[in-house]
Amino acid sequence: MRSTAERQNLQGITEFFLKAFRFQHRTFAIIWILIYNLNSPHAASSGEFKFKERKPSMPNQPDKLDDLLHILGDIYENRLPFNQILGLHIIHLKPDLVEVAFDMTDSLIGNYVQGSLHGGVISSALDAVGGLTATAGMIQKKLDRPKEEIARIIAKVGTIDLRVDYLRPGKGKAFTSSATIMRIGNKVAVTRMELHNDQRRLIAVGTGTYLIA
Repeated sequence: MRSTAERQNLQGITEFFLKAFRFQHRTFAIIWILIYNLNSPHAASSGEFKFKERKPSMPNQPDKLDDLLHILGDIYENRLPFNQILGLHIIHLKPDLVEVAFDMTDSLIGNYVQGSLHGGVISSALDAVGGLTATAGMIQKKLDRPKEEIARIIAKVGTIDLRVDYLRPGKGKAFTSSATIMRIGNKVAVTRMELHNDQRRLIAVGTGTYLIA
């Protein structure tokens, strides 16, 4: 159960995103729907969310960061159709490190002789974790900004440039894509990404540049 202070804080966020929803911005609508569900007494028992509920505490900057990252994680994992096609699920989500994983399936194979991942799947997984990392870093960097500003920036985050080096065939039963921030400014973030298989063999590395303003 959330404390009264936490519920009031989330209610304030909900009211803002409801206003944003009226402007018919799809990303704002998604975030509002999520927060509405988080406030619902049935959310905890519905099995809809995978993240563990935190212990009640008074709202502060760390709690604000956790709440926004929780929302961000749900969007990337459950609300973006392409990420669901890839089967991405979040293992770790913090501004200093993000890890996502996915299983090998027949629909992801690019070389049917070797049974290895399609190169586009590899680059997409790296891009997804790079963008998620850039967004998480932006949220932390601008945590003192109004919620309205942070929401607008999240809606505009996009890839500027992506470089991928394919080191080995994408063979394995499962894969983990991770990213860290190399540099982050007020408008642009640069991330370093890696893709490993279930044997911890490095499959590919990448560098991504993302608009965060």
